[in-house]
Amino acid sequence: LRGACAAERALAQKAKARLAELAGRAVSLKEIAPDKFGGRVRARVFAADGRDIAAALIAEGLARPYAGGPRPAWPACQQ
Repeated sequence: LRGACAAERALAQKAKARLAELAGRAVSLKEIAPDKFGGRVRARVFAADGRDIAAALIAEGLARPYAGGPRPAWPACQQ
């Protein structure tokens, strides 16, 4: 929500609203494991209807996969 440019901040607001829609009042967690830093948990999050929330946000252009390392700027900020 504290993006590098106005376009990134606007996308963050859309992603936040869409996440609230997808998650609703109940989610289920699968593949639960501690992360590499300890103290945090990694899990796949599914909506009540079975949709993978991360996959839905990525497909809608509101999120992107992260595999570690520096995160590049969003394309919206590179214009």
